[in-house]
Amino acid sequence: AQGKAKKKSSIPKYLAAKPPKEIVKASNVEEEALSLTSKRDARLQKKMEKKKNLQEQVAAAEQKKKPIVKRKKKKPVPASFISFAQDVAKSLPTEDTPDNSIRQGKKAKSKEVLVKREVEQFKNVLEHPVFQADPLAAIREHLTNSIQAQQEDKQ
Repeated sequence: AQGKAKKKSSIPKYLAAKPPKEIVKASNVEEEALSLTSKRDARLQKKMEKKKNLQEQVAAAEQKKKPIVKRKKKKPVPASFISFAQDVAKSLPTEDTPDNSIRQGKKAKSKEVLVKREVEQFKNVLEHPVFQADPLAAIREHLTNSIQAQQEDKQ
């Protein structure tokens, strides 16, 4: 009535969907081998192009990401400070002296108390206005005063 009867094709469905280039068989074995190598070459070339593009994109992203920053040169330590530090090192007591009050507390509780005391003292030093103004000068003054006090105690 309404629709026309469909004709059944003699070509199977799985072959009918493929383009005619793939349906036709190569008559010569050499032609088939050439077409396979050219396909491989084309695939390889395409793969290499993709890889190259990806590398270029990564390089471009890295260049955008990292601006070139010149590093600042460190200022040399003044010779007067080096000589002062050497003088202080010479005047300090050696390790053989048993006058190390830090090492006296051997039990855990006494060490804990000692650490708390040291932390509190360190906080006080950091908050001190003289130390905040010029830390090196404050350390230098403290060391000279403490060395003089130790020498007076020995005499």
